[in-house]
Amino acid sequence: MGKYAGEDDLIVNTSARVPVVLCLDVSGSMYDCIGELNDGVEAFYEAVRKDDVASSSCEIAIVTFGSSVTVAEDFELVEHKSKPHFSANGGTDMTGGVKKALELLNARKQDYKDKGVDYYQPWLIIMSDGEPNDLDSVKEQQAITLQMEADKKLTIFAIFIGKDRGQEVLAGFSKRGAMNLKGHNFGEFFEWLGRSVSIVSQSQQGEKVTLDKDVSGWLDIDV
Repeated sequence: MGKYAGEDDLIVNTSARVPVVLCLDVSGSMYDCIGELNDGVEAFYEAVRKDDVASSSCEIAIVTFGSSVTVAEDFELVEHKSKPHFSANGGTDMTGGVKKALELLNARKQDYKDKGVDYYQPWLIIMSDGEPNDLDSVKEQQAITLQMEADKKLTIFAIFIGKDRGQEVLAGFSKRGAMNLKGHNFGEFFEWLGRSVSIVSQSQQGEKVTLDKDVSGWLDIDV
């Protein structure tokens, strides 16, 4: 992994890190909600900024996938982040998106080891309407994330956006399945994510953590 804007942070700031990758679907089917997605990511940044410990510990990268896969933002602390501007078009290379996200996480973990910086279990957030170009290749990535989750090397949240079929595809990435975003409540979800990351950043490494339980604003739960 080459040099990037936040590389020197590992030297001047040796706080244990919480690496988070947002793996976001920006295919054409996301067109109607892409504005809410942009606003939601900004809400995540703001939620992390409100916590002094989290803002010096949480490093965020963003991978987008449509017809192609893009590292929209490499790992940086939120102080270096500005509001993103994603646009929606093309197909859904979910396989490539998840693969690139895992590559980024593995490379960043190696950066931590090289610099002697401790880190918490990495987080991967996949958000999609669950209609990938190639389901067979997606299954290969699902096997990898499930094994990493079982080995406690990855915390993963699969978030389904939509009303039609597709949730079962996302469910295959995690033992907890896929959570269904209620409407287009990206802001509520990302605020919850920010609060939960803040909780993790203030815990002891290896400690079992209870995340923020207020999910009523964004999680569509069957009752």
